[in-house]
Amino acid sequence: MAEGLCTMEAYDSYLSLYPMKCTNDCDEYKTLHFDAFKKNCQDMLSKAVYTPYDMEYTILMDFSLDDLAGVMDVKQKYSGKGSYFDAVDTYQDAYESVFTTMDRDFCPADSNWIQYAKPNDCSLSWVTMIVNAGERALAMVGGNDRLSAEFVKQCYTQEDPCNGLQMSTIVSDLKDIGLVRESDADNAVASREDLCSIPQSKRLRFDVEKAEGPNRGALMNLIAEGNPVLTLLSMDMKQLRFVKDMREE
Repeated sequence: MAEGLCTMEAYDSYLSLYPMKCTNDCDEYKTLHFDAFKKNCQDMLSKAVYTPYDMEYTILMDFSLDDLAGVMDVKQKYSGKGSYFDAVDTYQDAYESVFTTMDRDFCPADSNWIQYAKPNDCSLSWVTMIVNAGERALAMVGGNDRLSAEFVKQCYTQEDPCNGLQMSTIVSDLKDIGLVRESDADNAVASREDLCSIPQSKRLRFDVEKAEGPNRGALMNLIAEGNPVLTLLSMDMKQLRFVKDMREE
């Protein structure tokens, strides 16, 4: 029975769970990725001898080890090209990103923001991460609002914002404080009102899903469903090809 888990029929069933991997004609995709799926599947079965529980596939099951190593590799590399014009061949007339960041200037007249892209001792990437994820979540339901980064910076922490926030605090603040539109924040500043006193009626609330427990595959499920994910994968992704089957519990 175990051998049947690594067949082309099993791969067809696996692909039906992740329709975003290939759409109508999957023959080419399967030709490219079945060998990786089979190897990872056999690797999973080899561990069954000494694991007291069953394992299940994740969205990474048909990634080769080289592909996963490439995803985790953040080192800069020389492309082999000089600083000369190199034409880019286009295959379509137009491109549209699924989730684009709103066109905005994250560098207002504030020394911390101005130095955002330079080496410094002030971490504000947590602010832009929250704003970007909020705008992407709104876009999923048809919204098209720019959210205020300054509101997040001032109202999410009473400490020095340059010290950043932990993820657990960000999750609770998104629920309790919410986010506000950039236009509402600008109006409050123009009226010399306290930015953090913007009425609750003008705040946007978000349900925040959290991948909990030892099943790291839950994080993969959030990504597979197209949810904006506030996380940094600072782990070995090879370990996420298959995970414990939590349905046993």
